[in-house]
Amino acid sequence: MFLTTHAAAALYVGTQVHDPLLALAIGFASHFVMDAVPHGDETLGSHHITTRGKYFYLAKVAFVDLFLAGSLVFFYMHRRPEVDRLVVAAAAFGSWLPDFLWLANRLLKIKILTFYTRMHDRIHELINWQFSPVYGVPFQIIITILFMKMLF
Repeated sequence: MFLTTHAAAALYVGTQVHDPLLALAIGFASHFVMDAVPHGDETLGSHHITTRGKYFYLAKVAFVDLFLAGSLVFFYMHRRPEVDRLVVAAAAFGSWLPDFLWLANRLLKIKILTFYTRMHDRIHELINWQFSPVYGVPFQIIITILFMKMLF
C-alpha cells in the first residue's frame, strides 16, 4: 500500500491517542492491518524487463509517494494546529517504518531483518487476491479520501 494511504490512517491514529510512543506503535501496527487488505500495487513496475529498470521505476514512484505522504501530514498539521504534532508525526513515522525496514533489508541485505521481511511479505499474501494497479491506485485514493473525510 502506498505511504500516502498509510499516512492518512496514521493521521487518524494521531487524533485518537495522546502518547507519542503509543501513536508510533499503533501506526506501526496499522500498517500491517492495511497491508493485509489486497490493494493492487503488487505488480507495480512489472512491465520492466530488467530488475534494474523495475527498481528504478519503483524508486521514482516511492519518491513521489513519500513526497505526497509528507505533504499530507504537513498539510494536516498546518490546517489543524490544535493537534499534538509530535503524536501525529510519531503515528505517521510508525506507519511508514515497516516499509522503510523492508526496503533497508532488500537493499542492504541486513540479516537481522530477514525474518521481518518474510513476515511483511506474508502479510501482503494473507488474502490471496490480486488485482491490477488500474483498480488498486483508485482504491487507495478512495481509502485516503475516506480517512481525510473522517479528519475534517
